[in-house]
Amino acid sequence: MKHLLNRLRTGQIAGRLARGFGANLLGKVWVTLIQFLSVPVLTATWGADGFGIWLMLITIPSYLALSDVGLSAAAATDVTKAVAAADYSQALQSFQTSWLFTSLMTIGMAGLTAFGLVLWLGSLASVAGPWDANVIAWAAIFTTLGTLCSLQMGIIQIVYQATNKYAFGTALRDIGYPLQGFAVMAVALLGGDLASATAVSAGIAALMLILYSVVILRLEPWVKLGFAHANWTDLRKLLRPSLASFALTGANSFGLQALVVTIGWALGPAAAAVFATARMISRTPLQFAGLLNRASLPELIKAIEVGNTSLTARLLRLNVWAAALFMAPALPILLFLGPELLLLLSGGNLHADRTLFALLALAALCNVVWTTLAMPLLAQNRQGEYAWLVLISNIVVAAVPFLPGSGLAMAAAAILVADGVVVLVVRGKN
Repeated sequence: MKHLLNRLRTGQIAGRLARGFGANLLGKVWVTLIQFLSVPVLTATWGADGFGIWLMLITIPSYLALSDVGLSAAAATDVTKAVAAADYSQALQSFQTSWLFTSLMTIGMAGLTAFGLVLWLGSLASVAGPWDANVIAWAAIFTTLGTLCSLQMGIIQIVYQATNKYAFGTALRDIGYPLQGFAVMAVALLGGDLASATAVSAGIAALMLILYSVVILRLEPWVKLGFAHANWTDLRKLLRPSLASFALTGANSFGLQALVVTIGWALGPAAAAVFATARMISRTPLQFAGLLNRASLPELIKAIEVGNTSLTARLLRLNVWAAALFMAPALPILLFLGPELLLLLSGGNLHADRTLFALLALAALCNVVWTTLAMPLLAQNRQGEYAWLVLISNIVVAAVPFLPGSGLAMAAAAILVADGVVVLVVRGKN
């Protein structure tokens, strides 16, 4: 790995990779810290059932992320290429096309999502949990509003990435996560209910969106928020790769977030809390293993665009080494100490056996392998060659809890099989 780093030490590229990795690392530290602190705090203040309802409620961001049909991911590649060629007119067209379409779709989807969750989660309160239907309904609305702000920041992040400000944009955006997480825990500790906690979180998200927008407008004068430069030609060009990105986002929702909901529905909110927390522990190394992947994507896009196969190969090998560095020591820890970590985090309120952690750890390993191998395909907007398989397999995974005799181990085994199949497919595409 040291040899690879030395070969990549070409000034600006190496510096951007290092800063991007550092920004991603800081973001994952925030996520890990909040996730691990929230388990004991929220289970102690809201109980296992209340914490389970909270976990189901915060799946809203994943549902709303589907509404841009992957256009932001596809546009990021186009904008990056245009900026690299100093074609700021084309960059602005691609950005505004993505901004207009995604904003309209997310706002429409937000209304439908909030309405559906108000009805469904409200009915859930009648049989489990510490809150009545009115509290959960307001919490669903506030969570939806906060998610809309976060999605807008995701669109604007395209410009940060394209203009070699990936590290700065990522670090600035990620500040909102710990602020929101600590705010939710503080409200809970002060005796606040779910609606109060989500209202404060949504307010922080709105303030972060304003800050994020103002900063990039000052740094990049060519950027304009609006839709005057959006056009149908750009939209048609982006639709095919965007639909594939949509499939990947949908797969993440069905395989991860929707699975928590179906477990809660079929096996109860407490089971959802156990599975979600055990999965969070098992996937923590995975989150760190992929840090360099995201930081290197802009460089991969540029290297492939100019035909620099040597740099492309070195970047891919470096990503593999970085993933191995995090996953290798984590697997034995998860296999032997997973249940104890779950008990420790939840203050003895959540229990799981070693089989569940073994399956989840192996699934996490398969996931990091295929996501790393898929980076060159993603950089060329070729995600359609594997994305639909990922989506279909994860839809099947989300339905597993409804099978007769199903349990948490069967759900984890389904994730492992799905990710294992994708590893084989993506490997064959490179």
